Amino acid sequence: MNYEGLIGVILLFILYFSTSHYYLKKRLNIQEKRVSLFSKDRKRLYRVIEGIIVVLFIYFLGVVTFSERSDEFPIWIRALPVCGFFILVDTLRGIEHWMTDKESKSYVYEFLGVVFMLALLVIISL
Repeated sequence: MNYEGLIGVILLFILYFSTSHYYLKKRLNIQEKRVSLFSKDRKRLYRVIEGIIVVLFIYFLGVVTFSERSDEFPIWIRALPVCGFFILVDTLRGIEHWMTDKESKSYVYEFLGVVFMLALLVIISL
């Protein structure tokens, strides 16, 4: 990654945190609702899908990391399993929040995370 890419990543982090903290939390008064794979109040379907995503993440991370030619892969290919994992998990959790608790609008945080990860992947690949 070159100097411009590093500045782009730093600006992206600043934009993400200012949007999530100052705009969503302070101005729109939307509170973040955190869930994990082992949260008890989640439906079984969402936990199973997220478990499958975790297993696929571990597999693809191993393929990219321990491949014989992993040194030849571009940086965006090496970052793809991690970014893809967060994109899929945040999308799943955003859909879950949207379907189960539309009134709190906490799904906006998850979709903001998806946009952040997509932008990060684009910056890394340049």
